[in-house]
Amino acid sequence: MKRKKKYHWGIKGLLLCAAVCAIFLTGNSIKAEAFQNNSLDYSVRPIMPESQRNDTQAYFDLLMNPGEEQTLQIEVVNHAEEDKTINVSVATASTNGGGNVDYGVRTNVVADDTLLYKIDDLVSTQGRIVVPAKETYTVQLKVMMPSASFDGILAGGINFKEVSNGEDAEIDQEGGVAIQNEYSYVIALLLRVNDQEVLPDLQLNQVYAAQRNWMNIISANVQNFKAAYVTNMNISAQVRRQGETDVLYELDKKDMEMAPNSNFNHAIPLNGVPFQAGTYVLSLAVESSEGSWDFEREFVITPEEAKAFNETDVSIERSNLWIYIAAGAGILLLVLLIFLLVWYKKRAKKQKIRLREIIEEIILRLKGNG
Repeated sequence: MKRKKKYHWGIKGLLLCAAVCAIFLTGNSIKAEAFQNNSLDYSVRPIMPESQRNDTQAYFDLLMNPGEEQTLQIEVVNHAEEDKTINVSVATASTNGGGNVDYGVRTNVVADDTLLYKIDDLVSTQGRIVVPAKETYTVQLKVMMPSASFDGILAGGINFKEVSNGEDAEIDQEGGVAIQNEYSYVIALLLRVNDQEVLPDLQLNQVYAAQRNWMNIISANVQNFKAAYVTNMNISAQVRRQGETDVLYELDKKDMEMAPNSNFNHAIPLNGVPFQAGTYVLSLAVESSEGSWDFEREFVITPEEAKAFNETDVSIERSNLWIYIAAGAGILLLVLLIFLLVWYKKRAKKQKIRLREIIEEIILRLKGNG
């Protein structure tokens, strides 16, 4: 692995929750943009505390002491004519499968094993709140910093999610379907105890055959094991058979990012090509604003894996040969049945004529004897 450091610091984050609110982190600032539709009729506004590193930012970036406790305030304004019930929750920032930082609540994500402290363990919320019509409610969040000092950033998001169909998901008695209409805001929350610069560092973990959306992929787990963001990240991936130079599968993906102390599965699609068992080599080149990394890793696809994944891959074009064989066999069987039916009828007719001749001969003999 080779790493070239570039001493350029930046944060770039993308938040898109229920097509309502997105927050972008770039350079040393965050630009917040709200994507609204006609259904959005409440808003949120953070009240910046004294520990805020930059009052012009639209998100919390706090510099606190180890073991310090602080209460954050966020105003929720209800612009509607009716009361609104909103769930307030906190999530640790993660990196999703598309290579974007996600500040929302992801129930199926396990925290990275290098993460010292989870934001959702350090911040307590009021949970569910009710904001009266045309009024403002001030949400209180209590932050308790770890007692031990650390370098770098703890990143997360404060999520505001409205459930518009009652307090919980309503069950359609006729269809038995749970329906939830939700409109969300996310405010990024960064915690530090000092301004010591920390650069990210990457490593390549498991590489294996897998599927995403019922299509075959090579999955490469990329991990950022430092408390710093990776920004403007471009990844070039190539897969070859062991001992060969021909590239079988490749993918170049640009403008990605990673949260501090996080990992994600980078997918190299096969684009409808079936898996073949064997030993392969993945070459992965990563370029970012903070540095560059080169990885190479052998991995094995077993015959059992190849067969199982190929059978369920919806993008593989299936051969129609078996259809033609089945159709031909059906036609042959039909012809055979018709032949047997005609032969049986002819045979039955001959037997009937012979039986009649025998009966007539017997009658004639009886008459002659009479």
